[in-house]
Amino acid sequence: MTVTAVAQSADVTVTAMLGVQMQTAHVRVVGATELPTTVTISPTDTAIAPNASQVFTVTLDIPAPAGGTVVALSVNPANAGTLPASVTIAANQVSNTFTYTDGGTATTATVTATLGGSTSNATVTISTGANHLVLNEVDYDQLNTDNAEFIEIFNPSGAAISLVGKQVILINGSGNAIYDTIDLSPAVSLPSHGYLVIAGAGITVAPPAHKIDPGWTTNAIQNGPPDGIALIDNTAHTLIDALDYEDSTTAPTMTSVDLPGFAAPVSLVEGAVLVASDSNTVTGSLCRSPDGQDTDNANSDWKFCATITVGAANQ
Repeated sequence: MTVTAVAQSADVTVTAMLGVQMQTAHVRVVGATELPTTVTISPTDTAIAPNASQVFTVTLDIPAPAGGTVVALSVNPANAGTLPASVTIAANQVSNTFTYTDGGTATTATVTATLGGSTSNATVTISTGANHLVLNEVDYDQLNTDNAEFIEIFNPSGAAISLVGKQVILINGSGNAIYDTIDLSPAVSLPSHGYLVIAGAGITVAPPAHKIDPGWTTNAIQNGPPDGIALIDNTAHTLIDALDYEDSTTAPTMTSVDLPGFAAPVSLVEGAVLVASDSNTVTGSLCRSPDGQDTDNANSDWKFCATITVGAANQ
């Protein structure tokens, strides 16, 4: 069905009916002389390695008019990095991208997009500590049936990392028993600032992110309390990263977990126990904030994110 606009309107309700069933949609009709007034930038919070780059998206509230719309760009401190002075959003489009590159002079920077009186800011944190793969986002609990679970792995380092011999192990906090092991070797390697998603057929991952499908359908990742995830090197038998979720903050139970081939038990608790948790009443996930941050303190590195960003930078 094609709907043709005939007059400017802030809200037009389009209704489709079949028998007693009815569905509605809301359409805004932009006036011929109406111009965009608001700009937003995303992601709003990200972490990159020194001298690395981050692609940002600027979005208008309505499509750009004929000739396009120019959005001014800036960074503070001014010498923190480089970016174009502006980005043009083409006619009839609402967004465009630009690249910010760190200059190696600051630990944090604020990137600003400006359109008239509208401004939108993004914080860039320069991460120097994480030179290894990290568990970056986990969605283990959804509304109603858990049928869209995933685990996202991120490479925050400045070079590709081999995935040969790497595994993700899921541990039941009741007795610390392993209930699933996912081999990452089929993905071969993860490029610098690349994402790898472990998920079933119900999750779509946009390139350049990679995906491994273990055949998950429903209830693949346990909801706790508590449960844990270990990212390991099964060749060197070392723990690369871990997440202990929905554990007790006063008496955590996942501090001594036996993993196959390891000489001694390992702790899945990094620093202070994570207080945030996933939800089955509000859409969202657990994610590192800013993206890729790993200070070895779970309660400061992780939060509940209302926006799910599978295979992309956390917001």
